[in-house]
Amino acid sequence: MKIKKILVPFDMSEAAKVALKYAIEFCQVDHDLEIHTVTIPKETIIYDGQQISNAIKAIKDSQTKYRGEIKVHFLTGELIETIISLQEKLGIDLIIMGTNQKLQTEDGKTKTSRLVLEADFPVLVVPREEKEFGIKKIVVVMDRNEIDDENTLNVLLALAQQFEAKIQVLTIYKDAKEFEHDLADEKIEALLEYHLGSFYENHAFKKSNDLDKAIFEFAENNQMDLLAILPRNHTTKNTPSKGKLTELLTLKTNIPLLTIN
Repeated sequence: MKIKKILVPFDMSEAAKVALKYAIEFCQVDHDLEIHTVTIPKETIIYDGQQISNAIKAIKDSQTKYRGEIKVHFLTGELIETIISLQEKLGIDLIIMGTNQKLQTEDGKTKTSRLVLEADFPVLVVPREEKEFGIKKIVVVMDRNEIDDENTLNVLLALAQQFEAKIQVLTIYKDAKEFEHDLADEKIEALLEYHLGSFYENHAFKKSNDLDKAIFEFAENNQMDLLAILPRNHTTKNTPSKGKLTELLTLKTNIPLLTIN
């Protein structure tokens, strides 16, 4: 897989500006990458098209290494449905979306967490607090179930190749019985080594009853640049989950988070 087209939802918020800056820096090593932005009016906010275009141009001009073009789209409709529809229409490979933990709705969600749960394509969530771009160390959170679609690993491989990054896999377990080795582990390990090749570094196991806390601690202690997860809410081989872990990580993450559906 090669990432060729990126879409950034842009609403003039600080989170959106950080996400666009991240996307531009993401593309600096490959000027053939296309960046698209989409602005969708809210019920209470009507955006000035020229103001949006000027803001996007200012962010692009501040990143002098990027020589590509940013294509700006103005659409109407329900936010998530419109983003998903545009992704399908343009053949977008990756959505990069900013998030602001402080802007949760009454049900405890954000626009970004809703998109992550509903999308069946890769979404890279960038926290508003993200300051410095870099993808050299990636940690992928996996359980011990069979990987639903082996092609999802190609997204990780594409990132690793593009940025010469190393990939670590993290599995959290609650008790010793759950941790017992079986043939499924050998199959998963062989799959990781086959698909990720020399970019695959190791598989770490950590015991904890607090899943999201253990994940964030591992990422911080090992100075990871990117956290990735393969959500189970779209699975076909296993029982689909409600996406609770994915939602928690999206809402709480303080480093970029890639969800690979």
